Amino acid sequence: MVVAAGLLVTSCQKKNDASAVSQFVGTWVGKTCPDSTTGSITIKAGATNYSVLVDQWVGVPDNGIVDSCSRAIQLSGTISGNVNNNTFTMPVQNFTDLCTNTYTMSGGGSIVNDTLYINFITNGPNGSRVCNFKGHK
Repeated sequence: MVVAAGLLVTSCQKKNDASAVSQFVGTWVGKTCPDSTTGSITIKAGATNYSVLVDQWVGVPDNGIVDSCSRAIQLSGTISGNVNNNTFTMPVQNFTDLCTNTYTMSGGGSIVNDTLYINFITNGPNGSRVCNFKGHK
């Protein structure tokens, strides 16, 4: 605290905004990979008001059907500090499927006019894949 010329100045801290996470949390239904069929993605609140957990899968074959190697995972993401808090990033994260194949996944998302857009970048034993999701709650 500093007092100067009769003014009392205290330090400011930005208050966490619970609505930053709440706008992302829920099940979003829309078009997804690999063949633009209707699917859903669930986003949960993370440990802080600016973190999210995105449910996803690794080890799913190109036909999009979960098999004995497939494993459910959660990608962690961080909501940006932009004015609307409507974007998030998921840094590179490592996962192993049930057949011990290793993958890295990353990506990001945003909400524009109540539509969620997410891109996932997956690198695994069969190369790289970019998958885009577009959906609504």
